[in-house]
Order: sequence, then structure tokens, then C-alpha cells
Amino acid sequence: MQTPNVGSTGHVAHDILESASEITRCAWPNRFCTPAEALEVPNRQILFGELGNASESELIVSMPHGRTRASQVTFYRLESPMSNEEAEWFLQTKHKVAADPFSTASIFRSDPRLMLLVGVQWRDYLGRWCDMAYDRWSVRGQIVTVMRRNHTWPAGWRIPGMDPESVHFRF
Repeated sequence: MQTPNVGSTGHVAHDILESASEITRCAWPNRFCTPAEALEVPNRQILFGELGNASESELIVSMPHGRTRASQVTFYRLESPMSNEEAEWFLQTKHKVAADPFSTASIFRSDPRLMLLVGVQWRDYLGRWCDMAYDRWSVRGQIVTVMRRNHTWPAGWRIPGMDPESVHFRF
């Protein structure tokens, strides 16, 4: 499916954006910034872990860095709930891997309209799942949570994927 033209503003463009099954954008992340700087996106509070979960520093160290200056990121809308493993398999069927947090955040800085219930996931150096959830319906307002957990992404959320050669991990 082709990405809809979302160049206009207003409710029509927002409705098209929300209903599209795939949205593709080019990411131009700053690969020289710190992970904390990469996570800064407009109008979002960042929360690290909850209930004795991983510390902020553990999560930041585990974040994958991309390795390309620019990359295409496709946001896939989930038709049904998916666990981390199922989402990873789903991206593999599209010949993609989970997009790195640097690339995803750079897209959100340039087009905040895309922060529509997006889940970015990766594995830390011990193979444990970590994720960033861009949630706009939280009781805390519009937030980004960064956690280590096994998670099931609800239907309607988006999982960003990119070409495998665009991502590498810094362990």
C-alpha cells in the first residue's frame, strides 16, 4: 500500500494518517547525540521504567544506534495484538527489523503527527526485551515510556521497521 499524501493540515489529513496501514518516512537522525538527547521529542514527558524495572542508565545503554546517516522507516499498523516475539516475526515477514530509537525519534521531531501509539522495541545485551511506547492516551498525558519488559502491543498500535543493514547494537 502506498503512503497517503499527508501534506495538508487539518482533520482529513489526521484521519488518513491514523487509518493508513503503512506509513513510510525518511529518518535523518543525529548519530552523535546521546541516547537521552535522541529521545527528546516535542510535547512528550519521558518516563523510564516502573515498579522496580530497569534503571534509566541501563535502558539508555541498551538502546541500539543506527549506523546509516539516513534510512527509511515504515510504521506498520497492527491489526491484532502482538507480543514482542510476534512483532519481531511480523517485521521479518516484511524483510525489516525493528527501527532504532534514534531514527524513530528523528522522524517524530520533524513530523509530530506520526506519534500515534507507536511501539519501538529491542533486546538488551542479555536478550531481554526493552521498549519505548509513544502513548497519547495515558492518564499522565502524552508520554514516552522506556522499559524493560515482555509486552503485548495492542491492535491499532504501530511498529516501526527498517532495513536490517541500517541498525547495529552498541554493547
